[in-house]
Amino acid sequence: MKRILALFLCALTLLACAVPAQAASYVYVRHCDAYWAEPYYHKNSACSFGSNLTYCDGVELKKCSVATAEKNYCRPCPICAYSFKPMFTGTFPKWNYKTPPYYAGGEKHYLPSETLIRFGNASQKISQWCSKRNPSKYYAGVYMGDSGTYVLLMTNPTAAKAADWKKRLGCDFWVIEAKYSQKQLNNLNTYAIKLIGMYGINSVGIDDTANRVSIGTDDNSTANMKKIYAVLKAKGYPLDAVWIYKSEPGSADF
Repeated sequence: MKRILALFLCALTLLACAVPAQAASYVYVRHCDAYWAEPYYHKNSACSFGSNLTYCDGVELKKCSVATAEKNYCRPCPICAYSFKPMFTGTFPKWNYKTPPYYAGGEKHYLPSETLIRFGNASQKISQWCSKRNPSKYYAGVYMGDSGTYVLLMTNPTAAKAADWKKRLGCDFWVIEAKYSQKQLNNLNTYAIKLIGMYGINSVGIDDTANRVSIGTDDNSTANMKKIYAVLKAKGYPLDAVWIYKSEPGSADF
């Protein structure tokens, strides 16, 4: 009986050794001293999307776990961290520049005006469309990319959704994935405006490019930022949809 038990335990040990340990999931985040400098974490260390949103010098690219990145209010990069990859609804011309045409805030390489006119003004069409009805639950914003073409943000995007919006708007545009819908950001922004005058807050607004609400305060000390985050968290708002930054005193903007 003892021999059988010993053989059984030995078999379990061999089986445990044969099962490979689960690989740790690591991502990359731009970091500035003790400050997490951008809203995104990247699966591709070479991805520079969001680098224009750092607003500080001496930025380092650091490797960390997904859990650590999310703990510091970072979200998946819409370019390299989602399974859905940026797509254009029409036929995009040959692109000979290092940064992709749907990036924003970098070096401008606008397509010829006749090409842009042919693609249409998605931003204007969206404004007209949303002014007449509530935006769809997956619409997350729009901005102009460095190619001069418009970029539409969607939550849980698909090729079918992109084709549907192309039909509605009658123009061509890029589609990238976003975590928060415009409705969610609008609700958060409306509440944040009520905080102006408290905690040194003097500026509030939606940043479509970063898919977040920006809150400016003349006191960006760690203690004060924690207070602002605590107020928003108590109301149930997602903290990775917020960016708190140092703004000039008396520069109220909302």
